[in-house]
Amino acid sequence: MKRVRGRWDYVAVPEQHRSGGWHLHVALRGRQDYRLLRSIWWSIVGDGMGNVDVRNPGRGERLQVHKLAAYISKYIAKAFETDLLEDRKRYYKARSLHVPEKEVRFVECAAWPDLMAEVYRIAAER
Repeated sequence: MKRVRGRWDYVAVPEQHRSGGWHLHVALRGRQDYRLLRSIWWSIVGDGMGNVDVRNPGRGERLQVHKLAAYISKYIAKAFETDLLEDRKRYYKARSLHVPEKEVRFVECAAWPDLMAEVYRIAAER
């Protein structure tokens, strides 16, 4: 894919169905040619095996980053609910994507609005 499109940023999360079959939830940067993606997928797994469904998680509306993050996060979280991926990676990403360092802060707030104000204040520092 990289040879065809150049830089190809993605995050992929595997999910196993109850039937035992696996599929991937993948977030890609930019518009995608589903015919090209499908032909590459079929060249790997065999013609007609599986499908490639390309769509915006917001379905019909302009993509918003938080909706895409919620979509991928949902499947990463599901991987923790099962032991199918025990001791394995829950997601895969392009090497070109930077993963920020984990930062933990403890805050004391009396009410939910105060906590949210503090979270936004901390985020604004970055």
